[in-house]
Amino acid sequence: MNQIPIYYYSASSIYLNVAIDEALFVLGRQKPTASLRVWEQKSPAIVLGRSQKPELEINLVNCQKHNIPITRRCSAGGTVIQNEGSLNFVFHFPLSWNATLIDIRKSFQFFAEYIQQVLALHHIPSGYRLLSDITNGEDKKISGNAQSRSQNSILHHGTLLAKPCHELMHQFLLQPSSQPEYRVGRNHQEFVTSLIEMGHRFTLEDLSIGLSKIIPQTEIITELPQEILNKANELLEKKYKHDEWNLKGKLL
Repeated sequence: MNQIPIYYYSASSIYLNVAIDEALFVLGRQKPTASLRVWEQKSPAIVLGRSQKPELEINLVNCQKHNIPITRRCSAGGTVIQNEGSLNFVFHFPLSWNATLIDIRKSFQFFAEYIQQVLALHHIPSGYRLLSDITNGEDKKISGNAQSRSQNSILHHGTLLAKPCHELMHQFLLQPSSQPEYRVGRNHQEFVTSLIEMGHRFTLEDLSIGLSKIIPQTEIITELPQEILNKANELLEKKYKHDEWNLKGKLL
């Protein structure tokens, strides 16, 4: 069996980072092989879910005032703040990898358990809440997740908060238009926590090493293959550089 790559690779641009995630999905549909990626955005940015309306999720005036870039990913789910300490994990697997992946609900838990196992290696407690949240083991969220699917593969990705971002959330995000029941109307600071607030220091390197330990036949790779970079740059030029996509969700 070929080794499964864990691409430990972060671009400086949020637009390129989300384009790389989609590139994995696009290329994977053509050749259904497994791959993973971990990345971290070093400066503040906002990523909308595929079908979201920015005026319902974002304080657009503040974003414009502070030059906060806004983009839209290819998967559903809610809006997230990206910044240093927001650790992103990406799984691209063929649906044939595990029968559980056919069922949407079960697949979310399947991937959440990978992240929970990594956290357990560091003695960090966690819990899972339907459909797409990982919690601190109680009622505070530490990770949100989203998916895109094709006939033969699945792209599952999420963000794990290693460091607090309450100030950024308060400044640039509205109360989400869609909320899980267990949130019960709490604001961002009451609902979201981070690993450092739980008393644990955790890095992108910890995440990549942990995934390599719990998923067999994986290897950490620090450079992207040229094929992926080429597809990502193509998507960047055609899609992620344009407000028609980023703000309106329309393809050119």
